[in-house]
Amino acid sequence: MPFYLLVIGCIAWAIISLGILPSPFSRTLVRVRNGEIRIERGDLNARAKQHIADVIREFRVKQGFITVSQGRGVTFSLSIPEAPRQTLRNILLN
Repeated sequence: MPFYLLVIGCIAWAIISLGILPSPFSRTLVRVRNGEIRIERGDLNARAKQHIADVIREFRVKQGFITVSQGRGVTFSLSIPEAPRQTLRNILLN
């Protein structure tokens, strides 16, 4: 494998792991724009959507993303504060 592909892969992994960009392989992608949520990938029931919207509103999150992987790992963008993350995990995984 050419060295530059390894470097590009490592950079992409770091950018995704740090919460700068969402994983292209996630099964669920929730975007927050202007304090409103939008499901861009996957599906959530109406109750989960409402709970997520309530948490986002309560913590005044203006932008960001949340992803759920095939292995049920939840990743947050850097703009999602630490305080609501466990609540959001519980909503998404239950």
